Amino acid sequence: MAGEGREGPVAEFCAGLRRMQQRSGLDRAVVARRVGYSRSQLYEILDGRIRRPPEWDRLVEPLVRVCTGDDERAVAGWHQRHDVLVAVYTELTRQDRQGGTPIRARVGTARVVPAQLPADVDLFTGRAGELAELDRLLTVTPPQTGAPDAVGGASTAVVISAVSGTAGVGKTALALRWAHRVRAGFPDGQLYVNLRGYDPDQPVSPADALARFLRALGVAGADIPLEVDERAASYRSLLDGQRILIVLDNAATVEQVRPLLPGTPSALVVVTSRDALAGLVARDGARRLDLDLLPPQDAVALLGALIEERVAAEPDAAAALAGQCARLPLALRIAAELAATRPTTPLATLVAELADEQRRLELLDAGGDPRTAVRAVFSWSYLHLPAEAAWAFRLLGPHPGPDLDPYATAALTHTTMEQAQHLLNVLARAHLIGPTGPGRYGMHDLLRAYAIDLTSTEDAENERRAALTRLFDHYLATACAAMDTLHPADAHRRPRIPPPATAAPPVANPVVARAWLDAERLTGVFPILLTPIRLPGRLVS
Repeated sequence: MAGEGREGPVAEFCAGLRRMQQRSGLDRAVVARRVGYSRSQLYEILDGRIRRPPEWDRLVEPLVRVCTGDDERAVAGWHQRHDVLVAVYTELTRQDRQGGTPIRARVGTARVVPAQLPADVDLFTGRAGELAELDRLLTVTPPQTGAPDAVGGASTAVVISAVSGTAGVGKTALALRWAHRVRAGFPDGQLYVNLRGYDPDQPVSPADALARFLRALGVAGADIPLEVDERAASYRSLLDGQRILIVLDNAATVEQVRPLLPGTPSALVVVTSRDALAGLVARDGARRLDLDLLPPQDAVALLGALIEERVAAEPDAAAALAGQCARLPLALRIAAELAATRPTTPLATLVAELADEQRRLELLDAGGDPRTAVRAVFSWSYLHLPAEAAWAFRLLGPHPGPDLDPYATAALTHTTMEQAQHLLNVLARAHLIGPTGPGRYGMHDLLRAYAIDLTSTEDAENERRAALTRLFDHYLATACAAMDTLHPADAHRRPRIPPPATAAPPVANPVVARAWLDAERLTGVFPILLTPIRLPGRLVS
């Protein structure tokens, strides 16, 4: 019985290889030379006399590539059949050793179901809308086979959610909370890897991540292919038809993620990143979920869950503390821990200590933990920036208003409008700034404090002052031009201001001029312009 069971799949597989070799028109001896086999090795594989699964991994694939012209789909198909054969052969030989009855197994029957999710986050607060958005993915992912698409066929697309947001906003916490809620719907397992894209350690390469996943899926270390493309093909073969959840946490780039995507519509992938991963959305059909700061009430609720009655006793101080933490879950947790270590100190006292933004970064250092301190966590995003974007981020910190437009950015950085917009796009994609309205960008207070700290240590004082001089020249000249448009009869009463060194917004239309003045009045820059400031080369007043 054992011999019959073993010969069935082996003979069937090798018969297929024989047919493929014959259709290729290549003589056995020619094929043997091209793939570097001896004739006896080639005859063994074609005649079904291979007896150890590792030999299949070493001998079958080169033959498949030669006979199919290295067609990737054909190679992947034969990889899958090879994996099926190895699973069957392994089970049959195990049954033989135990004296049992052989069975015909499919891929995954003999493997341990992976359950790699880290522990759920403690005291999770809010994010009901985001969790509901992730829940909607389950209606897109078919339970076993492809769901009907718009034209009545079967959808073969993998469902991917790209959860992005600034450092410390709780992307991993959200992904893990949701994954634990729905894990029962993925009976074939859950795979997880921290790709360390923004981390003090080296990022995990796709090859290493694939090796980890293959081992978790039951592939012995010696059987894992060397090349990343081959590992990816084996990984997709093993996941084919499996109802499995894959969490790719802390990704830096699309290139780090793409080889880890399965090829089966029954799988669901959640990716977290500080980058927007635009390529994953555009090319791979990922659903984007941008995670914003916690709403004020949820931020206070998180403090309440962490330090309980002290928040109820001092609601105004708790609300101020949540604001000082920029409503970032990471900063809120660190502040709560700081309060817990000082149980007799009123929250109002802590709020007073955190009033100085630079002092705030020092206090929110999580005891010097390099993976948790707010300044350190921000630094991982900053260090990934191109040099010119990092320079722009530093200069944006001292801007006196809560937000700015590309024209102000061009003045600060002394660049063209096109270059300024590009820099803003890079910073927005890294979630170091965010849109505050059409064509306007800002950063929260903790990031602003971090940018100011960076520019004070990395940029020369004369460079900082020159940047602010260009900015104030820009605002002053544009404001005067806007006033000339709105009140031309009074133009002779105003001093003549030379045009700025960088591009200025068109304010010749009264509606546009008033809109610009209204927007920039909210930045708080005009009171500064009305205060005499001694700057290189001129007195701005």
